[in-house]
Amino acid sequence: MTRKRRSFSTEFKQEAASLVLDPTLHQQVDDTIAQLKLDDTGNRHKRATDFQGFVEGDYTAEFLRKRSPFVYREAMRQGLLT
Repeated sequence: MTRKRRSFSTEFKQEAASLVLDPTLHQQVDDTIAQLKLDDTGNRHKRATDFQGFVEGDYTAEFLRKRSPFVYREAMRQGLLT
């Protein structure tokens, strides 16, 4: 049986939609992300580069755990790490 892979964005949106946060808490989370610039272009590019390096075998899971923890946790959540 062939398993269809869902894209990260589709899976993330579905999971996020299932979460219900208090509007005040949601705003605090958004404010923190903005203040720390966690979703700016540079950080998005670094996360994508780190993940690509892992997929291509240039980086180990240990590298991701130490140097790119958000990517590491997402790879764990998707079952890409053993």
